[in-house]
Order: sequence, then C-alpha cells, then structure tokens
Amino acid sequence: MPEVGQQIGAFVLKEWIASDKHTSLFRAVSASESTENRHVAIRIPNVRGDKTARGIIKREYSILSLAQEENLPQALMFIDSDSALVRTWIEGVSLHDVIQSSITITPTSAIAIVLEVSALLQNIHQYIRKNKNLVYGRLCPNHIIITPLGEVSLIGLGRNPWNNSPHFTSPEQAQQAFLDWRTDQWSLGALLIYLLTKTKPYGDKTNPFGASKNAHIYPYLAQFKRTYPSLYPITSKMLSKAAGERFSSDELLCSRLLSSSASLHGKGDLDSFYKKTPKDGRTPKLQEHTDIHIGQQHVQDDRPKPVSEIQYTPIEAPPKPIERIVELVDQETFIPTEEVSISENIPIEHSNFDSLNKLERIAIIFVIINTLAIIYLMLNIS
Repeated sequence: MPEVGQQIGAFVLKEWIASDKHTSLFRAVSASESTENRHVAIRIPNVRGDKTARGIIKREYSILSLAQEENLPQALMFIDSDSALVRTWIEGVSLHDVIQSSITITPTSAIAIVLEVSALLQNIHQYIRKNKNLVYGRLCPNHIIITPLGEVSLIGLGRNPWNNSPHFTSPEQAQQAFLDWRTDQWSLGALLIYLLTKTKPYGDKTNPFGASKNAHIYPYLAQFKRTYPSLYPITSKMLSKAAGERFSSDELLCSRLLSSSASLHGKGDLDSFYKKTPKDGRTPKLQEHTDIHIGQQHVQDDRPKPVSEIQYTPIEAPPKPIERIVELVDQETFIPTEEVSISENIPIEHSNFDSLNKLERIAIIFVIINTLAIIYLMLNIS
C-alpha cells in the first residue's frame, strides 16, 4: 500500500483520502512552490504492478483528459512508472455535508444547484469516447462539491459509472441494463426531490436497491406535487421509469428547468454554504472518487489502512458483478476481473455422414463397396 510521505514523480503524498479494492486516492503537494497546481490529487495502485489497477487508473485519466470543463477535475499527467494519475485538487464541501450540517437550503438555492449540475452534465454528455457519449452515472450529494466561491463542481467522473447510491439510481442503472445521458437525468430528478422535500428517495425502504430496480418513486412524487405543483410536471417526466419517456435532450431539459423555476423568486446563497459548513469531520474528500468508502473513524496518523478494513456504504450490493472487465486505454487487450471456470465434462460432438466433405464420402463408399465385393468372392469360392 502507498503511504503518506511517499514521493510520486515530483509530488509528495500528504494526506490519504480513500481506498477501494485496487486503488488509493491521496492529496499531494508538489516539491516546487512555483508550480501552478501545487496541491493535486493522485490516484495510485494499492499494489505496485497491479495491471487491473493500472487499467482502472488509465481509464479515469483518459476520460478526465477528454472532458476539459472548468468546474470538473482536470487530468494533469499520468506517471507511467508508478501507474499514477495526477489531477487538480477540488477544494470545497460536499452537498452531503451541507445537508448534514442542517444548513437551510432555500428553494432558490436548490434550483440553482440543480441548474448548475444540469449544465455540467450537458457538457459531459457532449464528449464522445470510443464512439459513445460520456455518461456520469454517479450523481448524488456526496459527489457534488460547493467551492469557497459558491461554484458547483462534480467529482467522480471517470470512475465506475455503475456504482452509485441507490437513492439516486435510475431503474435501468439498477437493473444493469444500460447507461446513457437519460440515466443522469433521472438522478437529477431524484436530487431535485431530495433538496426541495428533504426526503431521500427510498430512504424509508429496508431495501432501497430493490426499490430503485422497480422505480418505486411515486410516493415521493406525490409529496413533491403537494408542495411544488409548478415543478411537478417536469420532475415527474425526468423520473419516468421508461427512459424513452424522459426529456429528449439535455438542452430541452435545461430550458424547462429554467422556465419552471421562474416562479421561485429570490437569489441562491451557494457562496455561504462553504463558510457555514463545519470543516472538522466533513466527508467530501473521503467519498471523492471512491466506490468503497472508508469512514473517518478508521483514519489514524494520516496513514492508509488495509483493504480488509474497508466498510461498504451501499446498503445492498448488486447481485451480480457489474463490470466484468477493465478496459486498458493503451492496449487492445482486456483483463478479466473474475475467474471463468470451465467444466471438465464437456460433451463431445460426434460427426455424422452429412457433415463430411465430398472426398471423405467417396472414400467411405469405396471402402464399403470393396468390403462387400471381397465377401461376395469368398462366398462363391467356398
């Protein structure tokens, strides 16, 4: 496992942030004070030489290098010798921490957050990688960062898009059916309900992941309709179970959000969220870019803990592996993440006469005729 104080390229690891099965995330500082991006985030394999971890990190580097947006983390470099991704550090507090701090989020502030996130998602979806538009797939309060200037940023782009909180997971995503930009639209609708009603979708369910599979969102929509009738039509369309019934484009969604929110007067106060949110015990960095969350009670002396001590945040894990292969950006090969067992009792297919070619058929017929002729001669001689 990498450790605080270790040097990676021209950077020194200063603070352990989080770990998952294959990789760890650190805050690092450049040895040179004149460097423009002195404080950075570095993702590195837990085990040096781990090819699966290298593939995961190179995929994240590739996507972050592609999506050059101001309010998204930017890939700075890939250190080949350490299989390490170096990206910009996003300072701020997560929307999750803002909510947990009991800070009042006015309807205008909630709409402002949703509109900012909607614009970021629209930009993400415009990028094409391997003939497919990018999908974020990880929209939840833990991955929405409010900066000291009151700007909204998204973290987690480039990580496994299938792994998201069940409270903000679309039915097709929960069923592992497919992902596209409409998946993010559904998550944005769930976020809008949460911010305005203070009710987390499926938060009252013992099995929220199962509820997300079946899109049991109607009770939460009914509550939303009673409080915000003007926003109900757009929100219910965003949360349609069938992806084809949602808004047909990001542009249309953004314009409808703007027009529907016109009745909410006032100014959002996002710039005060960072100041009001306590900085001690906050979790945005621990949950940044991580599929498996390590609680702060396990952090001692700024040193990473073994993977065996990881606590899983999802209430229920998917019944089947979501991602069976890890794609490598610099190669055309794929590394399996699970062993494939092959039965030793494989049935042997026997060839029949019809499956033989013409010459094989003639040879067999010739042998049969010769055999019959010999038998006939032997019978006549005797």
